Amino acid sequence: MAKLRLILLTAVCALTPAFARADGGGWVEWLEKWSGPKLIGIGSQIHLFCRDESGNPVDCETWWGLKRNKVDFDRIKHEVDFRFGYYWMYGSRFSDVQDERPVKAFRFMGTYDYHALRWLEVGFGAGLMPIFGEGFDGFSRGFVTPAILRIAPISQGIGRGVTLETETSYIFGGITGADLGNTVTTYGTGGEWNVSFAVGYDFRRR
Repeated sequence: MAKLRLILLTAVCALTPAFARADGGGWVEWLEKWSGPKLIGIGSQIHLFCRDESGNPVDCETWWGLKRNKVDFDRIKHEVDFRFGYYWMYGSRFSDVQDERPVKAFRFMGTYDYHALRWLEVGFGAGLMPIFGEGFDGFSRGFVTPAILRIAPISQGIGRGVTLETETSYIFGGITGADLGNTVTTYGTGGEWNVSFAVGYDFRRR
């Protein structure tokens, strides 16, 4: 078991340079990167409901540690969450034209996670990203996330709550420079796949 956990952790760390290269982002709860403006942000989630292996309800929400109930985390097998995040741009909007006017976005997402092991969760989800900023009318893009992988690499102490996560999402609809208030840039893209990496903390694991 420990060897399998180490192999998965090594695999995630080996993939990190692809997600966190110079044109990538940063993380608190999420690391988000697409081919347009470079966005970094923070986010969290609310655990809507959980079920055990037999389908029985399990109390699984602690409200970021403020609710002092004890979650029987090991009973959870099926989990449905609502995620939300806020992102802001760093650097220029485009690689070919200097434009540092801010671009911001929210991210709202529903997810299902299956707890395969205490330290391993897999799942999928879908959601919406409202995008807004200076010099253009706000718009939204939907996305689906067919693959979510989350591991908890630390098994002792307060570090038990640390999680590493990678997601693969498809963002629908193209975005052009004109959508972002710039008609000089040649930037434009159709729907695209996006791979992201996140570091988070799950208070229920402590």
